[in-house]
Amino acid sequence: MHALLAVSDFNSVAFFEEEKNSTPIELRSSTSGLPTAVLKTWQNIYIHDKDNPVQGAKQWLAEKAETEKVETVLLIGLGLGYELGQILNKLSNIKNIIVYERYPELIKVALSLRDYSRDILQRHLEFYSWPTFGELRNRISSSKVKILTHPVLGNIYEEEKYGLENHSRGSGKKIVILITGLLSRDIVFLLELMGFETLPVEITKVRPSTFQKFLFSSKADAVFSVNYVKEVPYLSRAAGIPVVFWEIDPTIELIPPLPEAHSNTIIYSYRKARIPLLKEAGFFRVDYLPLASNHFRFRPSPLTDEQRIRYGADISYVGSSMVNEGKRLLSLCLDRLSSPHEKEKIIRAVERQNKCFSKFILPDLLPTLIKGLSMPWVIEDTNGTSIDATMCIAEECASRRRITVIRSLSTFHPKYRVRIWGDDGWRSVIPPGVEYSGPAGHYHELPIIYNATKINIDINRIYQKEIVPLRVFDVLATGSFILVDHSDEAAKLFDGKVVMYNSLKELREKVEYYLKNEEERLAIARECREVILKRHTLSQRLQKILSDLQVLGWL
Repeated sequence: MHALLAVSDFNSVAFFEEEKNSTPIELRSSTSGLPTAVLKTWQNIYIHDKDNPVQGAKQWLAEKAETEKVETVLLIGLGLGYELGQILNKLSNIKNIIVYERYPELIKVALSLRDYSRDILQRHLEFYSWPTFGELRNRISSSKVKILTHPVLGNIYEEEKYGLENHSRGSGKKIVILITGLLSRDIVFLLELMGFETLPVEITKVRPSTFQKFLFSSKADAVFSVNYVKEVPYLSRAAGIPVVFWEIDPTIELIPPLPEAHSNTIIYSYRKARIPLLKEAGFFRVDYLPLASNHFRFRPSPLTDEQRIRYGADISYVGSSMVNEGKRLLSLCLDRLSSPHEKEKIIRAVERQNKCFSKFILPDLLPTLIKGLSMPWVIEDTNGTSIDATMCIAEECASRRRITVIRSLSTFHPKYRVRIWGDDGWRSVIPPGVEYSGPAGHYHELPIIYNATKINIDINRIYQKEIVPLRVFDVLATGSFILVDHSDEAAKLFDGKVVMYNSLKELREKVEYYLKNEEERLAIARECREVILKRHTLSQRLQKILSDLQVLGWL
């Protein structure tokens, strides 16, 4: 507790008032009896030696050359603190020790295991976390720093390490970044490289009143969020800060018309079909913006023998099964119907959609099956949010379509190795011959999986076949090959260079063909990567958004 109070007084660790506990690790006992831990979102990988974490930390420090000659050390990745403990014990001549740990919750755990209060109060030891990454950048820019990386977390926090080593100061502008999921951390990383000071906030963990106080004190020039977050337009408008949303994920939630709240808000969407609906919501500006890849992270990479064994495959698919959510949303809609006969009609509509592999027919089917049904069919979710019932049913259709594709690929076993990466819902539906490999860590494992796979598979949601999913951009950015679910937009964005399928038969034929024709497969992958670098990097998308803000005088 003394160390935690010291951190609160003298360090830049933002412990926001959170809605719920979100500690990313699970404590376990090592063989030696000392506590160690696994990272929950990384296939339970140990972040310290599972036999003797102290001995592992000693060996790690012994391998660091000339560390004893520097005055300031930055340790990227704290974990439970064993590596920090060795630095404090063995390198007493170092004047300043700076520790960066992505998760503030993990710092709390480490402080509960050892008392660092003396070093903190003497200003010998400083802690920074993800919400104060911008302050850390400014802190180390004025002094010579020796960077040491945690033996495990250092690899996982690669974006932050790159940002700290390569940051170029210049704009003097501050942007609040809402951490809402995929791409959020990539955007922080890239904006830092562009010279912006970023203020990341894990918005789902922060109470609205706390966030509003933060906005007023931040003196930020803009708020940026991947996907729409309700209440943020109100809170930001009150603070006089413009907001930018970029829709990158499917949504069943209906955004109500709020012209006053949305008057200082721009929203971009990866779906052209969403543009009219978003305009009705009263946003100041609505624009189409396709997805893109962070080419700093998704890039061709040589693989170790261990990585080839752990991640390699002839055919891979990475994505959600949607099994549990699809069933939940379908049940939600069925429960709104009083007639068993009408419920049966919905089930039949799902079955008919599943037989129509390449076209979304559900919106045309529902009004003909249920008398008096008006479109859009709006219902209320369990949290009181208004949602589109047709899209809820479509999620179940999308889940069944993904399962159908994976079962089709099982026919390649045992000739080829077929692997699935994703949520636990896959366990109950994948057929023999397909390996379920568990969840894939987006920030580190995905680039390895894409590089280690001969043919990556894209399976789009049936109701948004007009878009190009993020996985397509990311796979191609690694210089790897992907079979793309047919989309006119994909053909347009990639100059007709991507290989697509529009039926299960065509999918199987092209998998077989491109596995047998390696040179042609690799040549296509190289050409598509060139298109990515030329027109579809995340940096280029951000430049477009920043340019729009500057033209409006908002930045």
